[in-house]
Amino acid sequence: MSQPEIDEAFAELRREDAKKAPPFARMWRPREKRVSIFWVAAPAVSFAAAAAALVIWVAVDARRADAPAPVAAVPAPSVRVAMEPDPLAFLLEQPSIASMPDLDRDPRHP
Repeated sequence: MSQPEIDEAFAELRREDAKKAPPFARMWRPREKRVSIFWVAAPAVSFAAAAAALVIWVAVDARRADAPAPVAAVPAPSVRVAMEPDPLAFLLEQPSIASMPDLDRDPRHP
């Protein structure tokens, strides 16, 4: 193909593309936005649920305040047995724990 034939073929393609393209004014205008019912209902339902939970919580708390105070329980007797050598103290003297470095000591001051 010669150069004039190629230029003519490209010109024909440009004309066909121009016929298919929408007018510029229609493309420039922003679309009309429709608000979905979900975007309105979801926050409203969430707010209503939170308000209902708050009302129920306050009502239950008020009902507890009106209830008579519970009778003071008698303290349970202490069942701790005093053992002078602690039966589990040997666990602190195990080599695995004793060989750990003392992290509370400053290594610069031996």
